[in-house]
Amino acid sequence: MKTLFVFALLGCALPLRAQEHKAITDSASRHHFRDIIYAHRDRSYITAGGGLGNVEPLMFEARLSPGFVMALRNKNRGLLLNPQVVARMDHKRSFPINSPSYKANLFYYQGIDLKEKSFLKKLFYDEALWYASINHYSNGGDGSFYVGSSDKIVNLEDGSFSTDYATLGFSSYRVKKKEDGLTAFRLAKAGTEFHFPNSTTENMLSVFGRYRFSLTWKSAGLWDDQSATWLKKWRQHSGIEVQTGWIAGRILQVSSGNINKRWMLDISYHYYPSWFNEISFFIRFYRGQDYYNIYFVNTIHIVNFGINTNLMNPAQVVKNIGKKR
Repeated sequence: MKTLFVFALLGCALPLRAQEHKAITDSASRHHFRDIIYAHRDRSYITAGGGLGNVEPLMFEARLSPGFVMALRNKNRGLLLNPQVVARMDHKRSFPINSPSYKANLFYYQGIDLKEKSFLKKLFYDEALWYASINHYSNGGDGSFYVGSSDKIVNLEDGSFSTDYATLGFSSYRVKKKEDGLTAFRLAKAGTEFHFPNSTTENMLSVFGRYRFSLTWKSAGLWDDQSATWLKKWRQHSGIEVQTGWIAGRILQVSSGNINKRWMLDISYHYYPSWFNEISFFIRFYRGQDYYNIYFVNTIHIVNFGINTNLMNPAQVVKNIGKKR
């Protein structure tokens, strides 16, 4: 059964863009904005093992993150439905999989009109958008949040939690295409996250941190011509993503300025091979609050590597969203 589960995860993680296309008209402007949204969403991935760090030994970690995009009649507006499942298989006898993490995300995106010589045009990259979302996050546990009568030891085995939250943010991006066929893509994003107290597990409110702030920067492809030929080819198929964030709100026995517990850093390098359209190999460093299941009470640091799917490589980004609307 576990072998079937692994293959099911890999199969489901393959690109779903063909299904998305059926729900979208042939309007070029809608396709343009649809691909902008597509380039922003979270990717599916699977790691080879558990990596190096303070996480328990794993066979793999995987995220299934399909996206269903609908560009609205106005070419600068769109919706994204992005359900997610994250699972870890422990490197133990019988290779158990604890209750996965489940998310349901509904995003609204709207383009920002950047007029020439305006303040926003100087502040942002070539194009920009803002977004808002409503989200749900929970696990499949059915046990009590704490172990026994304790109010300090969180039940990591089968403790149940659930929270609903909203996000608000903006993103700005730039694409570049050169005469020799080389391409590049850059994106900067900032967002906030607010968890609703009335629809969050009561015990979770005191240990999770209800307010979150994040900054993201992505760059892929070649932006200059100063590199040697072999280095140009390597950089053309490479990308880097950096995300940092801060958790505000109540966390038991943690001060408001505690960097170790509240600061998050996520850095990944991606290589986009020419023989795959929507696959990249990645190596990633993460430190911060654990993002899996009820383990958010732990702070982790880990280096791992694996495969990303359902994404666009730099050449596709430029081809699809670099066109004039």
